[in-house]
Amino acid sequence: HDGLYANMLRSEHIPWNVFIPMAHDLSATAKVFNKILGADEIDEVTDIRIEWAPDKTKCLNDNTSFDTYIEYLHNGKTCGIGIEVKYTEEGYPFGVKERREVMENEQSKYALATKSSNWYIPEIANLPIRETPLCKDKYRQIWRNHILGACMVQNNMLGKFHSITLYPQGNPHFGEVLPKYESYLTDEGRSTFGHITIESLITLLV
Repeated sequence: HDGLYANMLRSEHIPWNVFIPMAHDLSATAKVFNKILGADEIDEVTDIRIEWAPDKTKCLNDNTSFDTYIEYLHNGKTCGIGIEVKYTEEGYPFGVKERREVMENEQSKYALATKSSNWYIPEIANLPIRETPLCKDKYRQIWRNHILGACMVQNNMLGKFHSITLYPQGNPHFGEVLPKYESYLTDEGRSTFGHITIESLITLLV
């Protein structure tokens, strides 16, 4: 996989080296992620996937994917954790086609999923998508991965979903942007979103 031979200043290699070894002890993996989620929600981890996305026609209808996807069971229901991994990256802009299909189309799957999720405060949910900060370069990647999970819940593909961003302590961009993104979320939205530094994750693992 190209991600195994990526530019080491980017994040593609991190999911392979951090999460694939967790498959050797799924019971321990469940304990780690229960600590990250702050609840004994994971009864059993059933799968760990790298660079994975659900059927796009049922979700955002584009190539948005999770850097790592953790599938688990909770009270017999299939649930998921979508992990966005960052290293030196910051935000990045829309492409021309994406800008047209997302920002300029209030019937886009992005807009519909965002407004129907109940995850965003009225100051966000009641505005046209193009007028919200979600479309800004610094929030866009976080938002799109979060609502990819929202689509999966809305389409009964999952009982619950959590979006987690993993980043190094030395990346000040995400240290600032992630708490600000959380301020746009309702209580329900915040229950589906979290972030953790690589350093804190290593502490949990050892």
